[in-house]
Amino acid sequence: MIRRTVKIQLVAFLAITLLGLSYVSANYVGLTDALTNRHYTVNVDLTDTGGLFENAEVTYRGVTVGEVDTLRLTRGGVRAVLLLERDTLVPDDAIAVVAERSAVGEQYLDLQPKRRTGPYLSDDSVIPADRTRLPISSTQLLVNLDELVNSLDKDDLVTVISELDAAFSGTGPALQALIDNGNAVLDTATENLEPTTRLLEDGRVVLDTQLDSADSIREFSKHLRSLSEQIDSSDPDLRRLLDNGQLSAPELTSLLRTVDPTIGTLLGNLVTAGGIASVRLPGLRQILVMYPDVVAGGYTVTADGTSHVGLVIDLTPVPCTEGYGSTPKRYPQETADTKANDKAACDEPESSKTAVRGAQNAPGPTGEAPTDPGASGRSGGGTSAGMYRYDASTGQVTGPDGGPVRMGSSGGQQRVFGDDSWQMLLLGPLGK
Repeated sequence: MIRRTVKIQLVAFLAITLLGLSYVSANYVGLTDALTNRHYTVNVDLTDTGGLFENAEVTYRGVTVGEVDTLRLTRGGVRAVLLLERDTLVPDDAIAVVAERSAVGEQYLDLQPKRRTGPYLSDDSVIPADRTRLPISSTQLLVNLDELVNSLDKDDLVTVISELDAAFSGTGPALQALIDNGNAVLDTATENLEPTTRLLEDGRVVLDTQLDSADSIREFSKHLRSLSEQIDSSDPDLRRLLDNGQLSAPELTSLLRTVDPTIGTLLGNLVTAGGIASVRLPGLRQILVMYPDVVAGGYTVTADGTSHVGLVIDLTPVPCTEGYGSTPKRYPQETADTKANDKAACDEPESSKTAVRGAQNAPGPTGEAPTDPGASGRSGGGTSAGMYRYDASTGQVTGPDGGPVRMGSSGGQQRVFGDDSWQMLLLGPLGK
């Protein structure tokens, strides 16, 4: 009589056997697929297996979606029957690529579609041979390698190998240290990825700023080159000045110590006066041209101790009368005070044959100084820059708009001094 313990063991063994048979039938025999219809078949025509085998994996975008069921010979090559999971949607333009998973040659089939939308592969769909890719065979690889080796000159190849041996022989520890340090650098770079990215982004902003200032930088470089060329051409004079300056240095030092309390104020006033004079160079030039003639003519009045007065009546050229029509006539008997007509001026062009006169024809200040909004709209041959006023008690200069004229980095030098504004780089600090 069988004991109860033995019966329990037999029942447990039978249950395990049935479970094992069920698992094998479901996963290896294909009983589950036959009963549940979880897969659909796709046929792939290949010119060669390329090492592909039955039960090899089938992947779609790197994810396993089925397996190779069977391989059948055909007149054109081999047909691989694929079992794909029913819920897998593969576009019907997919390319079947036989690829190797590892160096030992474990092949699998990868489906690579050209689009992401339908139509999709279905039961008994066929992927033709012109949409398949096979790996290069070992035979072809060896043939190509042999052709490559034979195409090389043996003597040159020996030379290259010998030189490589001479270059790297005994450098194993150094190369290992280089690789280790390279890995450390990469690790550090990875740890500081965010600061590096932020640095590159901020650097782009800086570079864009420099790009926007390219014209100004180019102009500054041009002026700097001119200054350098001038210094180079004056090298002998500078050397002579430095050599002779040793003798005059003590005297200059004594002079500077004497005038030290007031030199700053003096230079500041000179800078202001020079700025005002520089924008009025045309007028100063006209004065320097005409003043000698005026002085020389003045001496002829009393050259022999007596006064000589000459009167020349000449109506050539005729006087200018255009532009004075707005002035009303006044008769001698009118003695009341009347405001002068400051709008009256000669309207004749400078090319007129009449005697064109008026202050508007005098050379005016140069530069781009603001004009007085309340000034007359008439302008002469010069470029009017308005009236600059200097207050001796405060040392400030006010422009035509009433605002102070500042020689700073905001463009004051260029506006007032024009092309000579670069000199303020040297003279400006001395006046502070």
